[in-house]
Amino acid sequence: MTRFVSPLSILCAAWALTLGLAGVALAAPTTFDLLPELLWREDIDLARFTWTGAVWLCIALGTYAMADQITALVLRLRPSPHVAPPPVQLGRIVFWVNAAMFVILLLWIALAARKTGGPAGLIALAQTDALAARDVLLDGKLFPGMRLVYAGLSGTGALAMAALALPGARYDKRLALAVILVNGALLLVLPLILSQRLLLVHYICALAITDCLMRRRVATLAYLGLGAVAFLAVWFGREALTNTNLHGSTLSVGFQKLAFYAVNDLWNSFAPLSRDIPHTYGALSLRAVAVITSTDQTLLALVADQLAALDEVLGGGEFSLLTTAYVDFGVLGGAIWLAVLAALFRTLYWIGQTSPLGAALCAQVGAALVLAPHAPYALHQNVVFSMLIVGLVARLCRHRPNAPMGFSSLRHRHG
Repeated sequence: MTRFVSPLSILCAAWALTLGLAGVALAAPTTFDLLPELLWREDIDLARFTWTGAVWLCIALGTYAMADQITALVLRLRPSPHVAPPPVQLGRIVFWVNAAMFVILLLWIALAARKTGGPAGLIALAQTDALAARDVLLDGKLFPGMRLVYAGLSGTGALAMAALALPGARYDKRLALAVILVNGALLLVLPLILSQRLLLVHYICALAITDCLMRRRVATLAYLGLGAVAFLAVWFGREALTNTNLHGSTLSVGFQKLAFYAVNDLWNSFAPLSRDIPHTYGALSLRAVAVITSTDQTLLALVADQLAALDEVLGGGEFSLLTTAYVDFGVLGGAIWLAVLAALFRTLYWIGQTSPLGAALCAQVGAALVLAPHAPYALHQNVVFSMLIVGLVARLCRHRPNAPMGFSSLRHRHG
């Protein structure tokens, strides 16, 4: 049953959802009456939806699917992957790693909130001027790369979900559950100020994928339902704070903004194919490495002219994962790059079925592919940092004794 959370399945489902929502919005102009204004704000011309864009998306998705299936076949011909026994204290180790990040985040918020008279003042400011509250937090960062810390909550959350699915002490399971709940609460609140709703989507999906990989069955419908409710609550709350100039109820504006983002994402995927554009030769795909190594400004300076020219074919947000490959490398280079990514992601999925740590690692990429029509999020520094957090926990676990009951026993028990 885990095939439903394979990278290819997730990518196809995400594109189907985007195409469906965008198609409904464009086919019902009277229902989505705010859409023309929202498109005008981003200078989106629907004439850019050309056949060349559709052909590229078909080529890109077809190339990805073919490379994915070839890699899957090669991996099936290899010996079964080694199944590592889970560490006894996984829940405990994750709890303390998460606690360190949680303390950093609380310290950041507390120190930044002093400018507004304390946390209560920051909350009051967020209710009247969300953008000003966002600036207060961003100006109060404790160190460069501060925002990566709360991106890492997805990694520890997935590890905690893996720990919950393992046999072990109740104490460790309670610690794992505490990590999931605390991280969820933080990621529910922070988007209201920082507009980081992608982190919440990524977190919810990472939990669901980890649980599915651990239990070897789709046992996450309830989690996804709760997650969808939580996301929509944050979405509508954020829209109520930042879109007071749009007419209509909060629900109407919120749903229409969701539809707009689907159309916007689709336009970002089509528009670069409607005219000749300068290519960025990997600057977009590999930016995460530059951000983590603090060389991103140098990288952006090297392609500043290309990025300026690309503004004409970019609405709000970023290019999708499939179109980013074309913008970076052209048709042939983009197809090769997508084939490389497909092989890499399929291999991570294979590893994800070998251990709790592997499941959490795979879940970071799988959850990011849910957002592939919106941005190349699978290549984002947030995802890379979350994977590094999983790697840190794996290293800490090496110094702990293994559990008497391995992951293979867990898989057998759950069928």
